[in-house]
Amino acid sequence: MGDQYVSIEHVLLAMTEDLGAAGRLLKQHGITRERLMQSLREIRGNQRVTSQNPEATYEALESMAAI
Repeated sequence: MGDQYVSIEHVLLAMTEDLGAAGRLLKQHGITRERLMQSLREIRGNQRVTSQNPEATYEALESMAAI
């Protein structure tokens, strides 16, 4: 993704590959890596995580609620 910092998006993407409870929960709700990546592209556009507080530069939490 070209980011300089790890953000919550990276954690969510990792969770989609989890074989444990977190991964099962996401799958039960239809959240796949592909769908999450599509939503992230829509929310982030070409923006990259280049600071320790990327949410201040775009409204990720508000936008993620629409997923």
